[in-house]
Amino acid sequence: MRLSHSLAAAAIALGLGTLATAPAHARLLDSGRTCVSEDHGHQFCHMPTRHGIHIVRQLSSRPCVRGRTYFVTNDGVNVRNGCRAIFMPNRARRPHTAI
Repeated sequence: MRLSHSLAAAAIALGLGTLATAPAHARLLDSGRTCVSEDHGHQFCHMPTRHGIHIVRQLSSRPCVRGRTYFVTNDGVNVRNGCRAIFMPNRARRPHTAI
């Protein structure tokens, strides 16, 4: 019992607590959203895309190429053909102000 509490605490400390409850195809992480094309099918993952997105880490051996295996929409990312990656919305750039 004590070991399972320690493992749970470690998982939460590492940010893995959200992995157990989120769907496998779209897991929200502090460092982005994992979006997975299972069996080379299509998968849509909601995320803000107003300022663009970037791939934090590709998880698949199949390439993730914008316009071929993933597509950015107004409200998320579509992946297909085996693309699996962690996508992160770009942050809005603040305008530079002169001092």
